[in-house]
Amino acid sequence: ILAAVAAARTGPLQALLSGQVAPADLGVLMGLRGFVMQAGVGAFALTVGASEERGGFGSVLLFAAAWQAASFLAIRLLVREGK
Repeated sequence: ILAAVAAARTGPLQALLSGQVAPADLGVLMGLRGFVMQAGVGAFALTVGASEERGGFGSVLLFAAAWQAASFLAIRLLVREGK
C-alpha cells in the first residue's frame, strides 16, 4: 500500500522501508517496492484521464492530493517507528 501511493517519493520511501526488514531480506523488499511503485504510477495514469475529462485539470490536482493523503495515512498507520 505504501509503495503504491507514495511513488513520487522514491528516495525517502526507500530509506523508510529499508529499516523495516532484516538486512538479508532488503533486496527482495526493494525489488517488490520498485514493482509496486511502477504499478501505482501506471494505475494513476490510467485513472486520472477520466477525472480530467469530467472536471478539468483541477480535478487531476485533487486526485493527486488524495493519493498523497492516502500515502500519509499509510505511513502513519502501517510503518513501525525506527530504532
